[in-house]
This record gives sequence, C-alpha cells and structure tokens, in this order.
Amino acid sequence: MTGSRRDKKDKKSGGKNPARSKNRDAFGTKYDTRKGHWTALDKAILKEGRLLDTWLKPERVAAELEILNPPGKIGRPYEYPPSLILYLSYLKEDGGRSYRRAVSRTSVLLESQGLPEPNYSTLHKSQLKFESGGFGLRVISEATVILAGRDVTEEFDPLRIIGSGIFPDYEAPQMILTSQAEAELQAERDREAEKIRRSMEVKVLKSALGGEDISVAVDGSGEGISGPGIYLEHIWLTSNRRFIKQHAMIDLRTKKVVAFATTMEKPGDARMMPPLVSGAIQAGVRLKWVSADSAYDTVANWEFMDDTGIAFCPNLKEKFEDCGKLLRREALQDLDRYFGKDLAHRITGYNLRWLVEAFFSVFKKLFGDRVANRLFERMSLTMQYRYSLYDIHREIMLEA
Repeated sequence: MTGSRRDKKDKKSGGKNPARSKNRDAFGTKYDTRKGHWTALDKAILKEGRLLDTWLKPERVAAELEILNPPGKIGRPYEYPPSLILYLSYLKEDGGRSYRRAVSRTSVLLESQGLPEPNYSTLHKSQLKFESGGFGLRVISEATVILAGRDVTEEFDPLRIIGSGIFPDYEAPQMILTSQAEAELQAERDREAEKIRRSMEVKVLKSALGGEDISVAVDGSGEGISGPGIYLEHIWLTSNRRFIKQHAMIDLRTKKVVAFATTMEKPGDARMMPPLVSGAIQAGVRLKWVSADSAYDTVANWEFMDDTGIAFCPNLKEKFEDCGKLLRREALQDLDRYFGKDLAHRITGYNLRWLVEAFFSVFKKLFGDRVANRLFERMSLTMQYRYSLYDIHREIMLEA
C-alpha cells in the first residue's frame, strides 16, 4: 500500500489506524537507538572474531610441535600443529569460506609463526587427526596442560566437545541372499554401516558438565547435502532424500547446546532420544527435565525415561497405544484433559520447547543449512566444528 492510499484509509477510519513510523513505536514515542543491547551485542561480535584470530599463540605452536617432534624422532618432522588445522577448519566453517580463502586470511599469522602456507591436500588429510581415535585432540589437550604449567593463559579452551561413548543403533538394509556375490556385497555394506555408526557418536559440550540441574529440550533437523555430497558412501539408499540429520539437546535457560549427534536419515527422531539422554548422563550432565514434541511420545521413550527417573514432558499424541503401565504419561494426559492443552503446556513448561526450534534457525543462519563433504565421516566432523563455533558464539553472547 502506497503512502497516499494509506493516508486516505486513515482519514476514512477517522484516524483510528494512523500510519506506523519506523522511527516511532505504536504510542508515537521516538525510538532511542543509543540504548538497548545493540552496543553490547556489537562488541560481542567483534570479540568473537578477535578471539579466533588471536587463538594461535606462538607458545601453543611451540608446545604442540615439541610433542609431535620429540628428540630422536625418526622420519620427517611435523610442520603443522593440530591447533593450526583446527583453527583453519573453524575459519572455513565460520564464514563459509573455501580452503584457500581460509589460508589466505591467515597468511600473515602463518608467516609470523614461521609456518609455510598449507595446501588443500594437507588441510584435507590433516583433518583426519580429529576424527574418532585421531591424535590431534590428544596433542592439543597435552599442550594445554604444558602451557598451564608454564603460566601461559589462554582466553578459552579450543576443545569444546567430548565424546560420550554412546552410539545409536544403525545397520545396512539386509538383502535376501541368493548367491555368494550377494553375501560378499552384504558383508561390505555391513562393515560400511558400522563405520558410519561409529561416526554417529553422541557428543557433549564441556560447558554443560557439572553445575546445577538443568531443563532441556530435544529435537532434530535436516541438513542438506550439496555438491559431491549427494553421493553417499552407503550406496544402498532406497529413496532420494538427500540429507543428514542433526539431533540437539538445548539448555532452556541459557540456550546453549548440551549434547548433539549427527546421523543419516535413519534412525528417526524418536529413536535418538535415549542415546542423547544416555550420552549426556554418561558425560556427567545433570538432567532434571526433558521436553520434546509429539514425535518423541512413544512407549519406548516413556519406559526409558521411567528407568532414568528424569521428568519427561512431550506433546502427547491424540492416538497412542496405551499399554496401561505408563503412569507418568497418564498423569500428564489427565492434566491435558482437565485444563486443556494450552493451559497444561504452560503449567508443565512445555511451552518453552519452541526455543530448540529457534536454536536451529540461528544455527543455520550462522553456518548455512548444507554440508559439501562426500563421506559421512567428514560430514559429521564438519558438524562438530560448527557446534564448537556455536558454543563460542553463545558463550560470548551470554557475557554480553
């Protein structure tokens, strides 16, 4: 609607609906752009970029190279410390840069450290040091201990996540074997499925460990596969749904990630709840209340949560096969019937579950909604980088 048409409409209505101004609120009071949280958030964003740029200190580089190249080491010495590879990986995912743009941004820093600029192949292969069982994480952890003994302070821990040792169930579709060739093909697919399952390990954020009891929300969201990633290593896909899934557990008070896992399109959301909760508990997170949407309202999940003793508050399904033994679900259902869903959701706190949806929106706004890797193991590693960056982002925003 143009300005002249709006003015005519306002005159017709007797001025009851005056045209809104971008500089004034609904009561006509002018906005004061100098106040509010914008200044604090602006400083927080600047701090976030500076934190990554000043992370790679000469003391850390020297400590890691000392670990990698001990006296008497046989063979070619290591040139690049694992922290450099991790730093460049963070830069690549933080701004959606290519490998070359990430290296070009750090060329001055590398020159000051006396390190040659790594090429694509070096970066790509060195990322394997951070996969499950790689020694890159061990070297960074040992260097942190050494630097602490030398009274070298660092602004934050570069390793944000830990493995929980919990893996979801996953297997390749089973064929009806009619020949030896099919049996060998099935065995190869089973080995590949086990390799993929190991990459689905539930990860827990260090910042969620210890502290007080927390209330969380669980949900899953798809992550697109672009470019060469359309061809996945498990070639037995029976549909063209080309995406992976990210499953996240969010602290409802701080909006920080507690635990997460990256999976194929299977297992589904409901089957991922026990691994997420078990992984968080295994790592030492103190959970007291878990919320989820109706997809998680299953008999298996209720029985699992009853065993853990943690409060569970999903959005109850209308059609549910009641086994007569889920007493906590029956109590929640009675609450819905008595007060109605809207009021019951406010009483139980389920109305805060939307915050996990907001998290996925922010996460994809920061890092995009696609991954460009070809192998699932590397897709999982890319998602770990992004979750680490989000943890840094959220921590700085909370300080602001």
